[in-house]
Amino acid sequence: MKEIKVLQGAVTHEGRPDPWGGGKREHGDFRDENPPEIDWMETNPVVGQIDTHPLNTTKNLPEVDWSDTTLDIDDPDRPETKRYAFEGNYYWGNGLGTLDPNFDDGHEKVSIDELEDNTYFVLPFGVGGLHSYLGIDGDDAPKQWGSIFDFMSSRLLDLIANKNGYLLINYTQEGHVESKAYRNLHNELNIYNIPANKVFFVASNLNGKKQYKDFCDRMPTLTKKKMHIIEMNHMLESSNEIYHQILNDDYNKKIDELYPHKQSFVNKKDLDDMRDTIREKYFLCYNRVIREYRLALVAMIYEMGLQDKGIISCGAKGVDSIFGGVFPNKIGDFLKDEKQNELVSNALKKIKPLYPIDADGDIDAEFLPEWGSGAVGQWSNFAPQYKRVYFNVITESCYYEDCIYMSEKVFKPISQLVPFIYLTNPFAMKKLREIGYKTFQPWIDESYDEEVDNDKRFFMILDEIKRLCSMSKEEIHKWYYEMEDILLYNQEHFANYKHQDRLNCWTEISEVIGG
Repeated sequence: MKEIKVLQGAVTHEGRPDPWGGGKREHGDFRDENPPEIDWMETNPVVGQIDTHPLNTTKNLPEVDWSDTTLDIDDPDRPETKRYAFEGNYYWGNGLGTLDPNFDDGHEKVSIDELEDNTYFVLPFGVGGLHSYLGIDGDDAPKQWGSIFDFMSSRLLDLIANKNGYLLINYTQEGHVESKAYRNLHNELNIYNIPANKVFFVASNLNGKKQYKDFCDRMPTLTKKKMHIIEMNHMLESSNEIYHQILNDDYNKKIDELYPHKQSFVNKKDLDDMRDTIREKYFLCYNRVIREYRLALVAMIYEMGLQDKGIISCGAKGVDSIFGGVFPNKIGDFLKDEKQNELVSNALKKIKPLYPIDADGDIDAEFLPEWGSGAVGQWSNFAPQYKRVYFNVITESCYYEDCIYMSEKVFKPISQLVPFIYLTNPFAMKKLREIGYKTFQPWIDESYDEEVDNDKRFFMILDEIKRLCSMSKEEIHKWYYEMEDILLYNQEHFANYKHQDRLNCWTEISEVIGG
């Protein structure tokens, strides 16, 4: 087996610091009572209004000639107009971040000065998004600033292209991957004559290998050499870690002072204690960051008159502005059928005056903690809210694409002993079964999971929500307890999960490089 080293800190930039590439999520680490200051955005703690953010496009960039890619970054005579637009959104870092091995025999880390030309090495980049590290500001946008390759020395580029160096693109904190992300990376690799088989692309996309194969089949000329796709399930591991921190009372209690409920989980004793107690509501549906399919779902829940049967949130103006969410006047390409589109668009207009909608008994929609918005996602584990409902309607971070990403959203009802309907890409429920969970057929009609037509799947989910809400409280109470064994099994399966993603990732990398 070849000895493989990890090259860190060899590629740097003068843009804003990256919260992910350095291995620190934007909300800090709640295990630490005195976390280090995180200065990646300015906040006003009174109103939580974010003034600046790394994803804001910098205006008035200097003109840069990208046509000549042969000039050496180390050449002091390189014309200034052919240097890099340092004012760009450099949302990346040359470090392992979330992929730093947590096992004893992890690969040795070296600096560029210690790297010999015949060394087998991996050059890792933690990326906060799938555009900015390539110098673009959107799927089809022209290049606006330097990509990671523009910041590499000619020696480093040569070691990767022609010798024993490999690139590692680390997007494990997310799994929302579109085929355009592969296209854009292949195009940039071609500019620098870097073979695609010298690249590991790692994301929490559980359909990544199939998705990339389908992309290669559609783009055979561009993909004569193919990247190595590694699938992770980062949010499963992260959610599991947080679950045990909370159960072990091993987290920063300051967070409990900020939220309406303490961090907590429903357990078997709770189910026994509530066995004869009819719950207040039917369902829970969180939608903090607005996306078109989420808005469509909430609009139709109101249109069907079911809003009083659920605990519902929809949007937060401060958070939505960070992520580019804008409340539309009508549904766009989501629903292709003209009559369906009109129906949902009209329903959307009716709820627009209600925006943002706060979940009853929950965090204020406009709340933004000083450490950033991400904390609300993983660190809002409120057992009292789940005790009020019989099922959860999860609206995942992706819906239209052919990726499968399981965020913390799906592991919350699993850890809180609540069944769920999953508004996401097709075959996500099937994937859950593949990784050992039990799902809820026939109590919930899960045929929607096999429907690849996005519009049909959406209305199938609406029909199932309506069916469940048509039950009497006594009927749905009985319905819930019929699934008790499945709910307890899933929680136990989640609790006993053994962290293995990083080890599996590095095993796969070693097998590829080692031949």
